[in-house]
Amino acid sequence: MNSVVKEKRGRPRKSIWDHFTEVSTSNNNNNEAGSSKKRPRAKCNYCKQQWARGKSSDMISHIAISCTTPPPPEVRAKYYEILRHGEDSDEEGFIEINEPPKKRQTKITEHAEKLTISDDKQDRCTRALGKFFICCGIPFWIVENPFFCRLY
Repeated sequence: MNSVVKEKRGRPRKSIWDHFTEVSTSNNNNNEAGSSKKRPRAKCNYCKQQWARGKSSDMISHIAISCTTPPPPEVRAKYYEILRHGEDSDEEGFIEINEPPKKRQTKITEHAEKLTISDDKQDRCTRALGKFFICCGIPFWIVENPFFCRLY
């Protein structure tokens, strides 16, 4: 009897799966609702560590940083670069180091200002504070309040 091989649908697997083995679950209830949408279990081909869900970002960081039995250096370097650049798509193969990094969301720490304040900025702050007192009708004697003294 000819058995028809069922072709998997959806997006093709990422190349990180070349370094992991899909572990079949011992649960034979494949007819359960939603079982086809679950991620398969994964096992590292190098250190044999297993995950309940084969999430590519976790597998990439494992190969790049924390695998106890490290893969070949070029494999580790490839996934380290993918991890460093924040890319989750590695279908193109190795990343060229000369390539400029893709646009990424900036971190809040990149928006921190310098610890020193320029004279110009200090003047603008003083004027803004003066306008605040005048426009809001706040009496100037309030500056003697200890809470205000700590603010300035």
